[in-house]
Amino acid sequence: MPGGLMGLLQLGRRSLQAQQYAQNIVGNNIANVNTPGYSRQRVRMVPGPTVDSPQGKLGSGVNVDGIERMRDNFTDQIYRNSLSNLNRWEAADLILQRTDAAFSEEDGSGIGAMIDRFFNSWYDLSNDPESSQSRIAVREAGISLSTTMNRMGNFVHAQRVDANAQVESVAGQVNDLLSKIAELNGKIPGIKDLSINRSSELMDQRDRLIDDLSKLVDVQTTDSGLAGMNVYIGTMNVVSGGNYVAIEITSSVINDVPISELKLMGNVPLEVKSGELASLIELRDETLPGYAAELDTLAAAIVEQVNAIHTSGYTADGRTGINYFDNQFITAQSMQLSSDILNDVSNLAPSGVDAAGDNSQALRIAELKDLHTIGSSSIRDYYGQIINQIGEDGYLANVNVQNYEIIQSQTALQREAIMGVSLDEEMVEMIKYEQAYNAIARVISTADSMIETLLSLK
Repeated sequence: MPGGLMGLLQLGRRSLQAQQYAQNIVGNNIANVNTPGYSRQRVRMVPGPTVDSPQGKLGSGVNVDGIERMRDNFTDQIYRNSLSNLNRWEAADLILQRTDAAFSEEDGSGIGAMIDRFFNSWYDLSNDPESSQSRIAVREAGISLSTTMNRMGNFVHAQRVDANAQVESVAGQVNDLLSKIAELNGKIPGIKDLSINRSSELMDQRDRLIDDLSKLVDVQTTDSGLAGMNVYIGTMNVVSGGNYVAIEITSSVINDVPISELKLMGNVPLEVKSGELASLIELRDETLPGYAAELDTLAAAIVEQVNAIHTSGYTADGRTGINYFDNQFITAQSMQLSSDILNDVSNLAPSGVDAAGDNSQALRIAELKDLHTIGSSSIRDYYGQIINQIGEDGYLANVNVQNYEIIQSQTALQREAIMGVSLDEEMVEMIKYEQAYNAIARVISTADSMIETLLSLK
């Protein structure tokens, strides 16, 4: 017979089980209060099915309908966007601060100091064109300028090579994460054991992997239910269910720099807009090549302009047409003095006419430093612009790091408010379920007492 005392006992039994299960979930939440990436859980309870009785519909207690992970997809996406942007600027800041330090003029060994020393040595030579000591100083200043240009050109080149190596490494990390996410997508739908809530644990693992992925690339996700989590890099769907698309790496060498191109499905270029990978690609392909090109322009301007004057000058014994700098393949990395000057300072040509004591060519070279010979800039000013650009790029990266640290911290707090475990809240839940459990136990005890009374009747 529906309802009745036996029905009341069954109702109580199911209700006790539901409250006990809820207490287990609360206890699990408390146990994981310090577990990174853990999503707190709540038992989803629904009324049991109604049953017919002569008096009408009767309730049958409560059923556990499942466990709810306390997550919000929108908040997760905002958090991951901030994480992606933060890591993009942190990667840029690291390399740009290193570059800025390398170009520093503080210790007097930078390119700017060498430019000043070089042109000042020509000015000193113009005061005493026949001085062997002044001639040696001109040669040594030229060597110092060339080797400093070489060093900085090589430094920028090495930074590009290192950035490319990091591109390959990060691409490998992305592939590894995509593989693991797809693997979890394949496992989660098959988990049915509610008692240990294994699916929630795997979902937490998957979300942590997606968080890690967002540090490397810009990530978007859509939940496709039983098919799992779809993952996008930019607009490209790279994880769908248990399948993923790996990044393919194609290596080549361009201008002595190894370049690793990243593609999907054979011929689709991978486009990333944030994350560490986006920063490394931008540094390798745009920022650092820009610095290298400016250094090469500076080197070429110095070589060409000094040589143009020097080749029209005369040595002490009347010879002319001698290059001061080697004019083959002029770059910052290859800049060097001509063998004529390296081997013999008597090949210096400070005179404008074939006459002893003339200093006109030496003076013209000394004045090059401040003449507007590179567009509207002088040699010294042009180098100052390079330094300023490096400093501005580094400053911008550092400011963005600070800004996104604040944003990321705020979004992390917002997400933690949803998914994180609050001991105060859990204690409230524990008391609530305990009180419900005790009340239901009283119901069962009362029903049992009523049955005993009924059975004792004669």
